[in-house]
Amino acid sequence: MDQRGAEEYIIGKYGFLMTPAQLANVLDRSEQGLLKSSREPGNPLASAKVKVGRRVYFRADKIAKIIVGG
Repeated sequence: MDQRGAEEYIIGKYGFLMTPAQLANVLDRSEQGLLKSSREPGNPLASAKVKVGRRVYFRADKIAKIIVGG
């Protein structure tokens, strides 16, 4: 699957922003471990993280790029 196909699939299933629980499910990781690793500056998840008030979300387009390996 290419990046565009992965992006369309993820956005279709989860919307433009993914909750940490949704992303943890997709990546088969724990939610707390995911949030902890997303705080590290060199981690690709850090660039996909968006804060809305106190809540943390992840941009689906950037997650698709990470998953595909781009």
